[in-house]
Amino acid sequence: MDAWDAVDKVNDVMGLYDDWRNAKKYVETAELYKAAGLIPKNKILAKANPILSGIGTLFGAVETVDNFVKGDVASGIQSLGDTLMSAGPLIALASPPAGFVVGVVGGGLWLGATIYKNWPAIKHGFKKLVNDPIGFGKDLVNDTVSAVKKAGELVSKGWNKVKGWFS
Repeated sequence: MDAWDAVDKVNDVMGLYDDWRNAKKYVETAELYKAAGLIPKNKILAKANPILSGIGTLFGAVETVDNFVKGDVASGIQSLGDTLMSAGPLIALASPPAGFVVGVVGGGLWLGATIYKNWPAIKHGFKKLVNDPIGFGKDLVNDTVSAVKKAGELVSKGWNKVKGWFS
């Protein structure tokens, strides 16, 4: 029994080594998924139910491996947090407290990495808020109006494209 266990462990290590050696394939797969639009930019719906949560967890794991293989540690931690948040509802099916903890830990990782990646912009925004609160408020309103206009244009463009399919 001990010898068989040792053989299993050696096979596991060899499998991990092969996975590490073939990591380039994971990066290429993630790039293909991204190019095909299969890894969505807005992943909030992936956390809505267990089926979408499972898909979101899978794509999040691919994106996490992709980011770490590329050497982008901050994005890798951000993706890992997103993956854990997606896995939370799946784990909650078996153990709601464990699912909650996994989701909260994932949210913390994602939030920390997002703040780290965007720290220069956050710092600039706080400086502007402190030094020129009225200008900050005007910029905030202008940026919001611009974003709403762009979203409206995007929806209109999409609607016209779908309408064109049936004309």
